[in-house]
Amino acid sequence: MEEQRQKMLADISHDLKTPITTIQGYAKALADGMIAEEEQKKYLNKIYNKSIELTDLINTFYEYSKLEHPDFSFCFESIEIYEFLREYLAERYEEISDKGFELELDIPEDHAFCNVDKFQLKRAFDNIVNNSIKHNPKGTRLFINVTMDEQQSLNKFVRIVIADNGVGIPQELTASIFDPFVVGDDSRTSKQGSGLGLSISRKIIEGHGGNIALETGEEKGYKTAFKIFIPLLGQ
Repeated sequence: MEEQRQKMLADISHDLKTPITTIQGYAKALADGMIAEEEQKKYLNKIYNKSIELTDLINTFYEYSKLEHPDFSFCFESIEIYEFLREYLAERYEEISDKGFELELDIPEDHAFCNVDKFQLKRAFDNIVNNSIKHNPKGTRLFINVTMDEQQSLNKFVRIVIADNGVGIPQELTASIFDPFVVGDDSRTSKQGSGLGLSISRKIIEGHGGNIALETGEEKGYKTAFKIFIPLLGQ
């Protein structure tokens, strides 16, 4: 446990140091008058973009630590889950389309109610969708399928599948994909993000009494599929 904690602290330090070092370098070059006037706006934009990246990292670390805290509690409310998902995907549609992705939906027209924390559940979905967008090329098809599932146990669950036909996840990462900082140190760069997104998603979904699993392969034309199970209200 202590070794894992030390590695996590080292990973956090690495991820924070990278954009800070870049910001310091650009700022010093500007302060020392080393940048031509016509190039200064470009450098200021780079500083701004790196500061946004740094803010995103800090927010992600904060969210992860908050979920780990024993006093954390979800703000549950009863919602119609199918409509919630349609509204969520409508909010994300323009961004997904602008990234060059195709979005394919299969959501029932009837009603199903779940007890959820809407803010946290959106965060869980965001992390999974963002993971697909980040690691796949333009033209990738993102597929969202929602069904009722009664095979998990005696209880009833809503099954939400978020899948894509992109490059897939390396086999050596599939067993640990939901662990924090799963990306190897040699390939950790600022573009890779914090490595906490899917771990946060798992914590949120399990906090709802559900679970999440990864399936890989060519089933139905999709290489990567995250299957999420959320219990129906009253189960």
